[in-house]
Amino acid sequence: MTATREDLGSIAELLGHTWESEEDGGESSQVWFDEATHSSDPDQRLKRSKQLLTYNENDVVATKVIRDYLKSNWPFDEVEPPTLP
Repeated sequence: MTATREDLGSIAELLGHTWESEEDGGESSQVWFDEATHSSDPDQRLKRSKQLLTYNENDVVATKVIRDYLKSNWPFDEVEPPTLP
């Protein structure tokens, strides 16, 4: 099972994380990527690139919020929490 942004969002929000825009989502990010890489308008490419970076940064921060919570509340003394490669 793969977690979705909605899953990530629900958990991160319980821990106090908020996104800059609640309307953003996976479908929007795919449109932005297409426009950032294929639009003939340089201003549109720049605008969409910035939106993608913000969207992705928010997801990374949300993941860190969850990871930090899990690390500080890890219930198993005999097992270390998972580490990132």
